[in-house]
Amino acid sequence: MRLVVERDTPRTLLEQLIRQRDQTVAEAAQEFGSVANQIGEAATLSPRHLRRLMSGDADNAYPSTRRVAQQLWGAPFEDLVGPARTQCPPVPVVSAEWLPHHAPTVDVVARGKPAGPALMEELELAAEESARFVRHARGVVSQEVLEQLEADVIFLAEQYMRRSPYAMFRPLAELRREVFSMLDGHPRPEQAKELYRIAGQVSALLAHLSSDLGHAYGVETHTRTALICADLSGVDQLRGYARWVQAQVAYWQGDYRRSADLSREGQMYVRGGSDLLRLTSQEARSLAALGDEQETGRALRVAADARAEAAGEIPAPGAFYFAPGKAAYYAAEAHLALGGPDHLYQAVGDARESLELFGSTPGSSAELVAAAQLDLVTAHVALDDLDSGAAQLADVLQLPAESRTVPVIERSTKIGRALRTGRYANSRIAAELRDQLEQFVAYPAARDLPELSG
Repeated sequence: MRLVVERDTPRTLLEQLIRQRDQTVAEAAQEFGSVANQIGEAATLSPRHLRRLMSGDADNAYPSTRRVAQQLWGAPFEDLVGPARTQCPPVPVVSAEWLPHHAPTVDVVARGKPAGPALMEELELAAEESARFVRHARGVVSQEVLEQLEADVIFLAEQYMRRSPYAMFRPLAELRREVFSMLDGHPRPEQAKELYRIAGQVSALLAHLSSDLGHAYGVETHTRTALICADLSGVDQLRGYARWVQAQVAYWQGDYRRSADLSREGQMYVRGGSDLLRLTSQEARSLAALGDEQETGRALRVAADARAEAAGEIPAPGAFYFAPGKAAYYAAEAHLALGGPDHLYQAVGDARESLELFGSTPGSSAELVAAAQLDLVTAHVALDDLDSGAAQLADVLQLPAESRTVPVIERSTKIGRALRTGRYANSRIAAELRDQLEQFVAYPAARDLPELSG
């Protein structure tokens, strides 16, 4: 007797169509990216978000995502996220690249060869299910729950460097909601202290995310929460991180004095290494923007010492680690602000070093690489080397809209202004670069953000 297991009813037309193709979610998300490239749309779709669209948990997306989805699945986006149908519309024929035989076989996995995105997706789903079980199985805060929450924070901090801010918002917000719920249950004092620390870390990441999206109210609210949690948990490191996020916002708003002051205050709460490097690097570029060359030099020297010290420490996970590559382009930006040939050539060297460091580090954030490239473009433009600047800018312009964070957009805007100065008035290359940058900054990460239901 053979047991036949029926699949459950598709929840949306999108899920119905993907099943009709006999694709995994990872394969469908990859095909989406391929189609987006073919039709010239700067759109991406992660397996996680696609899974939410298929289940009906999400019902909105960027306009570019909607257009690619209609092209790929043959129905308007509103219909795709609506109920499944008795009769499916015809869908375009899937290319051989996405046929099921490209999924890993049991034999391949058994031999230890790379499993590919399909299996990785299943591994991630299984891990999420186990994590949810651990957090809720006993109904009380146990040591296992605290260990799982710690693992969740580490995982999300690392994912922050690989995914767009929008893709990270919901998992961070949901985890913090769970931690707050546990705190409402009046845990034992020693457990409450750990929960406050974890809530503070997640709040700090939410503040960082809000900063990347230019949501100033969110930054202030989440940093205030992180600071309160730091007081309740006794973790000074959180205070330093929160002050850095606030300093970043002040910097991009043009309030350089406040940014420098916040950076200096944050240094009171850190011991050295990467945490000190983060704050002194921010202080240096803020002081440079104020035109204080002497104090900028002092801050850069302190940052250099902190960077040397950080080389011997175990890196903090993901976004909590201030990478040497990031410190290098902060230094480049400080020299750019001070100006003059010597500083500009030093900025070129620092930006190139940043790109070399990111290039030798697997999984470097696309947004951070773009920031370093833009600083190098800025230096080339200031040194009248438009050809080199154009070559670097070409890569940046490929960055998807959802990854065009405030630091990326602000750098791009500054370059556009520089290209409007009189010396470039009759330059054909400058005019082309201006047009490209205008199109690029017109679609920042915070523009037309999808609504988050629930």
